Amino acid sequence: MDQPSADARDISRLLFEQLADLEEGTAAFQYARNTLVEAHMHLVRYAARRYRTLRNGQFEDVLQV
Repeated sequence: MDQPSADARDISRLLFEQLADLEEGTAAFQYARNTLVEAHMHLVRYAARRYRTLRNGQFEDVLQV
């Protein structure tokens, strides 16, 4: 798996700091959270693939969790 760039790490760090300061449920909180999720979907897919063989057809379920 490739290492994230310094820019990606910096952006993630800033978004996590924003999340800590924002009120949950606000548009700004949702934006920061969704941006982090989308930016790290490669990690989610990597982890979910490890559980693909547990039960057929549940890969999408693992991704959603």
